[in-house]
Order: sequence, then structure tokens, then C-alpha cells
Amino acid sequence: MDRYLTSNNICEMFHITKRTLNRWEMKTPWGIPFPAPALNSGGGAMKRYLTQDVIKWEESCQNIEQSKKAI
Repeated sequence: MDRYLTSNNICEMFHITKRTLNRWEMKTPWGIPFPAPALNSGGGAMKRYLTQDVIKWEESCQNIEQSKKAI
């Protein structure tokens, strides 16, 4: 069974606003777009993101940060 995070969960995790989350879906400071929602919002419901996609994205961004520090 897939686990999902809501847009509110994501904003709390990364200490960002929903506006920033929407921007991250197009472009992030790390050059890796945030994963697209697995379930889009409809009728006022929140977007839902696959937890495993968010974890993979975060790990990729951390690897980029570490490689920048190594230079």
C-alpha cells in the first residue's frame, strides 16, 4: 500500500509555504524539480505526494549539496 503526504505535510517538513511548494514543482534551487503529486487536488482537496518520491528527491538534493561543499 502506497503512503502519501499532503501538501500541508510537505510544507511542514521543509518549512516552506504552499506557494514555494508550487514553485518547486517547476524549479528548485537544486535543479531537481519536486515530484509531481500522485493525486492532484480536486474540489478543494489537498494534493497528495508519494512518500517514497519525496524521500528520493530529498536524497538527490542532499547529494548535490554535499558535492558542492566538496568543491
